[in-house]
Amino acid sequence: LSPFSARASVLLKRGGCLLKMPTLEGTSTPASNEADCYVSLWMPTSSKEELKTKAILNTSEPVWNETFYFGIQNQVKNILELKVYDEDPVTKDDLLFTILFDIAEIRPGERVHTTFTVNSKVGHISQIAYLSPPPQRLIARREANSFHSVSCFRPIPVMVSIFHSVWFVFSEEDDLELRVKGSYEETRKTLLDSDSQEFFHFHYPSYWEPVLNAHLQVTFPPLLIYHYSEDLDMRLGFDLCAEEQDFLQKRKKVVASALKHVLQLEEDLLDHEVPVVAVMAVGGGSRAMTSLYGQLSGLKKLNFLDCVTYISGTSGSTWTMTNLYEDANWSQKDLEGPINEVRRHVTKNKLNTFSLERLLYYQRELCQRAEEGITTSFNDLWAVVLESILHDGVYDFKLSDQQQAVSQGQNPLPLYLALNVKENHISTFDFKEWCEFSPYEVGFLKYGAFIRSEDFGSEFFMGRLMKKNPESRICFLEALWSNIFALNLLDIWNSFSNADESWQQYVQDKVKNIEHILPNSTTYLGTSWLNPSGMLSKIIRDILTNRPLHHHVHNFLKGLQMHQDYYQHSHFSQWKDCQLDLLPNQLTPSEDDLCLVDAAYFINTSCPPLLRKERNVDIILSFDYSLSSRFQCYLFADEENPEAPLVLYFPLVNDTFKNFKMPGVRRSATETDDGAVPLNDCCSPYHLLGVTYNKNDFDKLLKLSDYNVQNNRDLILQAFHTAIECRKRRRK
Repeated sequence: LSPFSARASVLLKRGGCLLKMPTLEGTSTPASNEADCYVSLWMPTSSKEELKTKAILNTSEPVWNETFYFGIQNQVKNILELKVYDEDPVTKDDLLFTILFDIAEIRPGERVHTTFTVNSKVGHISQIAYLSPPPQRLIARREANSFHSVSCFRPIPVMVSIFHSVWFVFSEEDDLELRVKGSYEETRKTLLDSDSQEFFHFHYPSYWEPVLNAHLQVTFPPLLIYHYSEDLDMRLGFDLCAEEQDFLQKRKKVVASALKHVLQLEEDLLDHEVPVVAVMAVGGGSRAMTSLYGQLSGLKKLNFLDCVTYISGTSGSTWTMTNLYEDANWSQKDLEGPINEVRRHVTKNKLNTFSLERLLYYQRELCQRAEEGITTSFNDLWAVVLESILHDGVYDFKLSDQQQAVSQGQNPLPLYLALNVKENHISTFDFKEWCEFSPYEVGFLKYGAFIRSEDFGSEFFMGRLMKKNPESRICFLEALWSNIFALNLLDIWNSFSNADESWQQYVQDKVKNIEHILPNSTTYLGTSWLNPSGMLSKIIRDILTNRPLHHHVHNFLKGLQMHQDYYQHSHFSQWKDCQLDLLPNQLTPSEDDLCLVDAAYFINTSCPPLLRKERNVDIILSFDYSLSSRFQCYLFADEENPEAPLVLYFPLVNDTFKNFKMPGVRRSATETDDGAVPLNDCCSPYHLLGVTYNKNDFDKLLKLSDYNVQNNRDLILQAFHTAIECRKRRRK
């Protein structure tokens, strides 16, 4: 069945909103067999229930005369999904196509007639809207400074409903199963007897009309509905949290004093003149971990480490960061102690990691996490293995414990980065979102939604903490940040090929906008037509996009809904090739779990947290650990954009280190071998999957990284001077 057209009459009540669809009429070109068509209607912002018409048998011109109602909140993005199916009594019903219709442009009391072109044929949906009673009161969380009034920008995921808790009391003899689809609890089961009396809670958005399904005939007493407070257990907004703002005030004093010393300034810097300097480290396994130790050691020897406000990392570089931040005053001490400790772990024999004793311990650890209600996956096994590799035993340290290391601004603030992707059917190239971790918060830069770091892994619904799970040890986050095992076959293919996009037609659904959007429209996404891929394409896609070893964690965005203006929001950062950003029903708040992976295998950078305008970073010392660069340092500056940070790019390269053991100090003939660091050899010990080095290889890489930083002392000082002058000019 190819072309199809439909007509619908719509009764729309705004605010307290009711959408009525009494009539659907379709026409199509007859196929080889007459179709048994029906239409499903789903608006996830209204209800989790998917409604559908009856099937019209053996006709290519089906007509339905049915009525459907949808409760609508006018502050969220409401997308009505109309799917046309061909019913099949033997196999799964065939999805012919999907229409995504944004109801934002429908006004109460007006008739709207829209014509769609599908497969070069004409279809139409006509709608009649009627006036409604006043809208029900909404709760809209506006935490950021720019969200104080309705006329300003609004946070992207917005709480727009009163949170209801419904209690039921039963006293019967039998098994009882209750279900409210779309609620946080979904299903509650219990064994009842004559003396039992039990309360059941279901949490759901207040504007829904939930249906209670029970497997037992009972008489319900009056429902007890409790209104929760408007306070959320998460922060919505794009400003920095209060704890980070307090840290910045304290750290600014440390940085100002350090800059006055290294730049030999005669006067103290004013608050607005103090630049924000960040160290940006990337992935590379043990190579990245070892190199970052050397680079931080070089900054310490130059007295530059106290000039740094942020350190960001992903993948292997996070191993260095988590080790250092166990000590609340690490940057104020000599780094030889931590370096000696990591040298011992990198050079030790790893066979004990897979001994029978350790394997039994891994099993007990995973069982314990499952008993605590934590969703376990391969990532948890990788975590305890990594803990054994990087530490001697159980490393009982958590992300929130790092708050002690920044409480007085004594160390730079660590920022960790991961990617959130789709579990199946979609490659990382088609959908990815940055997820930021700090000692204070975990959240999505894209949506402006953050939770406390100690609450990561707990269960949330509509912004409220429903079940508090124990905070995981840092090793489970280290495994998440460096989980390269979560990539799928399609990601691997894209990483190692430069193929054009023509082949992707076999693994992607076709999405086409079939409606012209008015230029002055600010909220309307337009109507889209989705043509599902064929059976062969689905098989290929399932094989290529499956992630058998991905990491599961409870989605703290679950139950939130996208604001009606989300797509126009300046903070809603999107990838140019990501079609799902136009489909709010398929974005992360609609998922039960997050699928977080190592960001480094897709794009080896940790810069997104540093580019948030709220952090106002002036200088980025970018440390790269790939093995393909030729020069020791690059300086990048955008003269046309004074707001852009200066970037000093330090690749991992062995250049003058071959002949100099320290800047300005040549090697003797007996020290020549110490300058030979085999970075690019085919038998190099520094390959990505290598977790064990001998002592000589470890020391060579450490000293090379230290040297490359110290050898560019003047360039770093020049960047400090430039950033200070830029801040002074901006103030004028």
